[in-house]
Amino acid sequence: MISNLPALGALSTLAAACLLSSNAAAQSGSAALYEVRFDATWSATTHPGAYPNNAHFSPLIGVTHNDTTNLWQPGGIATGGIEVMAETGGTGPLTGEINDLINAGSAGERINGGAPDSPGMTSATFLVSEDYPLVSLVTMIAPSPDWFVGVNSLPLMQNGEWVDLTVDLLAWDSGTDSGLNFTSSNQDTNPQEPIALVTGGPFFGNDPLGTFTFTRIPLGDNYCGPAAANSTGMSGSILALGSGDAGESLTLVAGDLPQSQFGYFVVSAQTGSSNPMGSSGTLCLGGSIGRFNASGQVGNSGMMGRFSLVADTSNLPLSPPVAAQSGETWYFQAWYRDIGGTSNFTDGLSVLFN
Repeated sequence: MISNLPALGALSTLAAACLLSSNAAAQSGSAALYEVRFDATWSATTHPGAYPNNAHFSPLIGVTHNDTTNLWQPGGIATGGIEVMAETGGTGPLTGEINDLINAGSAGERINGGAPDSPGMTSATFLVSEDYPLVSLVTMIAPSPDWFVGVNSLPLMQNGEWVDLTVDLLAWDSGTDSGLNFTSSNQDTNPQEPIALVTGGPFFGNDPLGTFTFTRIPLGDNYCGPAAANSTGMSGSILALGSGDAGESLTLVAGDLPQSQFGYFVVSAQTGSSNPMGSSGTLCLGGSIGRFNASGQVGNSGMMGRFSLVADTSNLPLSPPVAAQSGETWYFQAWYRDIGGTSNFTDGLSVLFN
């Protein structure tokens, strides 16, 4: 098994040339899989006198995007897509607007979910990336003239970390219909008014109709842990972010490492257990082992004690290269240099590809 990994000094020249470029590329490719759960709590109990027959919400629709654009914003004028969503629950025009944002490069992925009764629940999963870390998501309050709930440009990355969030949902008026109650006839507002909280009844701007809960979904299962402690006293760890689809990119992250040390990820279709010469840790892979140590792939743990890599699962670096297939399980680990002339490994991660 020693032949599958380099001697401690074998990467020093390569690492010196690659540390900065690989670290920057890894950060720009950071991604996470999320679930958004919509708990619709609007009921006769929570809103006595403001709960019509057949109370429900329209299908969830939204998008991940960057800060150069938005789907809607308080004080802004509703687009045609927001108007149709808020007045009828239709998602066709807003889908077209979202697709235009994606094609223009300012948005990443459209989000679609169910249309729950209230009280009720629905959920949707979506991929968010560091390039598109903001989420905007809406659904019509139904029946109503032009009222909706939603979030606008909600950041899921904070201080460089993906976070879980729960957001209370208040009633917004899209400013496109002048009806005053749930079943008012169509009364177009001309000119349109800015999007604003519904504060004059039947809602009063401080009574949530439900919540959006955004939860990051871990990808894969850790094994062979905890890893041997390194010079920080911690055990190196590995995690993966992405869709889990075979052939799609997979972001690998190694953390809890000593500062400013280089390393790289390894992969195999088999597990194992060995202690390569010169290493303080355990190699948890077996069989043929691939190394992500080409130019631009070697990482540096920097001040944060972690490095990452966007791995191409259609070109896993075995000899010859192999593409991960749907239904296959592949195993990943990170090797890294430690302070004091030794090296170590993180724990292992198994990923079953879709």
